[in-house]
Amino acid sequence: MNIAIVTLPWQLGSRDTGSGRGPQAIIAAGLVSRLAAQGHHVSLAASAELDPAEQAQYGVWNKTGHANAHLAALIAQLRRQRQFVLALESDCSATMGALGGLQQSGVQTIGMVWIDAHADFNTPETTLSGMLGGMPVAISAGLCLRRLRVQSGLVQPIRAEDVVMVGLRDIDPLELDLLREHRVEMVPPDPELVKDAVERLAQRVDAIYVHIDWDVLDPSDIPTASLPVANGPRLDELARVVNVAAHHPKAALLGYASYNADKDPKRVVARNLAANIAASLA
Repeated sequence: MNIAIVTLPWQLGSRDTGSGRGPQAIIAAGLVSRLAAQGHHVSLAASAELDPAEQAQYGVWNKTGHANAHLAALIAQLRRQRQFVLALESDCSATMGALGGLQQSGVQTIGMVWIDAHADFNTPETTLSGMLGGMPVAISAGLCLRRLRVQSGLVQPIRAEDVVMVGLRDIDPLELDLLREHRVEMVPPDPELVKDAVERLAQRVDAIYVHIDWDVLDPSDIPTASLPVANGPRLDELARVVNVAAHHPKAALLGYASYNADKDPKRVVARNLAANIAASLA
């Protein structure tokens, strides 16, 4: 497989802090050599960066939109070159940029496999926390924050019913109402069930983005998680789930988000995550 790795080191307008340091830490933990040892041809593409004028602008949501737009442009270029893209993202707010990249590459109908302990399907009206990180799927599906979605490069929203959610364990009450209203499929992190769900999704979309928030893992395997949720899959279980989704012929983009390198000074977690990504693409 020809794999191009892109990174987004910006998190809410700040660069290389917390989860923004995660992408480079995972690469430094041996990701490229692990993938190459499996026979993949791997290239490190450019990082999505804010230019000086964008950095000087006001507003973290605004800067998030700019960073996502750069990510979208990178992904679109690589997909036009027929590369399979591996995106290492600061946090789940990069979702709009990732989907925007597929859309800009010419994909008409995009599906998403969302592997996360949280649905991130809140809107400003349903959220209990007010966190932007709890809204990216709803934003991508056109339920709220249109300006941020368009600024991120996703001009046309995806359809909510073209999202498959895997491993959810922490959902707000009104968020659950939205998921049910929009017929979002939710499945446990079982490889066979995920495989069947991806097959159903593939019948109605042209390409699939597989997104993983590392906090889907059991907290024992992701001690760096900002929002840990008990009883998640272990590292080997997650690799099997991602493997069946990422190897589907319509899977075009694989993204990982929310590893806080500041909480992992000895890079033990980073090495585990690099090994997990490689196992997912074996």
